[in-house]
Amino acid sequence: MMKKIINLKDIIDFRKVISLSKVLCKEYFEKLPIFNSKNSKQSKLFKAMAIISIFVLGYLTYYIIDFLQKIGQPQIFINIYLLIAAIIIIYQQILASTNVYYFSKDLEDILPFPIKPIELLISRFNMLVSISYVSILMFIFVPLLLYGMMVARTFIYYLCMSIFLVIFPIFFALIISIIMLFVMQLSKIIKNKEIFQLLVTMIIIGIFTMFEQYAFKTVLSNAEEIEQIQQGQEINLIQTINEKVTDINKYLITINPSVKILTENNILNNLIQIIKLLF
Repeated sequence: MMKKIINLKDIIDFRKVISLSKVLCKEYFEKLPIFNSKNSKQSKLFKAMAIISIFVLGYLTYYIIDFLQKIGQPQIFINIYLLIAAIIIIYQQILASTNVYYFSKDLEDILPFPIKPIELLISRFNMLVSISYVSILMFIFVPLLLYGMMVARTFIYYLCMSIFLVIFPIFFALIISIIMLFVMQLSKIIKNKEIFQLLVTMIIIGIFTMFEQYAFKTVLSNAEEIEQIQQGQEINLIQTINEKVTDINKYLITINPSVKILTENNILNNLIQIIKLLF
C-alpha cells in the first residue's frame, strides 16, 4: 500500500495567508493616527512629528559619522547603531505582540471564515513583522542611507542594506512569537484578559530591560576608560566601547553578521552572512 505524499499546499494555502496578511495589515495601519485620514488634524500632527524626528535623527547621524570618519573608524557606527535599532524593534514587537496574536478585536470576525489556525498564525506573524517595518523606515533607514552616502558609496552596500532591512526584524519577531505562544497558554487559567495582557507585557519588557541594563553597564563599566576622552584618547575609548558592543551583540545573534554584511564589500562574504541570517 503506497503512502500518501503530504503536500505543503494541503496544510497551508499560501494564497489565503497572503490575502489575510494584506487585510490585517491594512486594517491595522488605517487605525494609526498617522495614516488615519478621517482625523486630518491628528494625522497631520503625527506626520509632522515623524518628519521632524527623521530630520533630527539624520542630523545627529551625519555628525556622528563625520566624527568617526575623522578618526578613521566609521564602521563603528554600524556596530553600535544596530544594537540600538534592535532594542527599538524588540520593544515595539513586545508591545504589539499580545494584541496581534490574542487580544485583537478582529479575531471574532475572522474565525467564521474557512481559515486554518496555522494560516491565521502565519498571517499574524506577517502582521507583526510588517509593523516593525514602520519603525525601520523611521529609525533605521535614514542612518544607514547616510552611512552609505558618506562611507560605503558602493552598489554592493545598497543591495546588502535593502536585504538587511527586509530580514532584520524577522528573527526577533520569531523569538517573541514563540515566547508568546507558550506564555499565552496561561490565558486559559486567568479570566481577566486585560490584566493578564498587561502582566505578560510587563514581565517580558522587564526581562528585556534587565538585559538592556546589563548591556549598557558592560559597555560603560570602566570609569577610567571613559575619563580617557578628556586626555585626547578618543580613538582608544571608542575602540574599547566598540569591542564591548560586539560582545553584547553576540547575545542577539543576528547583529554581528548584519554588521559584516553592511561593512564588507566582498559580495561572496556578504552572501555567506545573509545565509547565516536566514538559516
